[in-house]
Amino acid sequence: MSIREQIETLARETFEEIQRTDKALKNAELKKRTASDGVKLARAEADYQEAMKAHHDAKANLPFKVENQMRAIRQRYADELAQRYAVDPAKLDAASLELLKSGIMKPSEYAAMMETARKSGNATMMRMVAKYAADRATEIAAKDGAGSTEARELRMVGHAGNADPAGAALKNFDVVNDVLRRCVTNHAMIGHWDELAGPVLETL
Repeated sequence: MSIREQIETLARETFEEIQRTDKALKNAELKKRTASDGVKLARAEADYQEAMKAHHDAKANLPFKVENQMRAIRQRYADELAQRYAVDPAKLDAASLELLKSGIMKPSEYAAMMETARKSGNATMMRMVAKYAADRATEIAAKDGAGSTEARELRMVGHAGNADPAGAALKNFDVVNDVLRRCVTNHAMIGHWDELAGPVLETL
């Protein structure tokens, strides 16, 4: 099950439990108000007290339960991201590496190579292109000045490859976690879950 599916399953099961206890309490309140004799009133009062306790317990315990489960899911996601973006020698493109070493590439060619690596999800090559672009930018800046157009363009490529995709992904996870936490503590927000969390969930 993917990280997104784990979160969606937890949210669905949690919302169902909340809605079940909310509905049970409302039904018990209605029966208590409409009880017509002593026996029915006593039964309705007992059912109401039971429903109110279940509702109170859910409201008190669910936030901690969800928080603990989301903490465990986040750790699994962090481990998955660390593996996904780890340097992998098998993902080195030997031909591209020789070009990078040659020093003959133009800034636009570094940028194109970076974009190819990004689209293919090759974090190893992204970091490699970034290193050579940054090194080349330093060489050109020493010769032509730090403000030269070529040095600036190469520095941009270097910065692009040194971005932290794992950190960005975890920030998105934390946004979803915050939405879920607010839904659990404020039941009126449950109806807005898909609207608030859906677009961010798609990035995980």
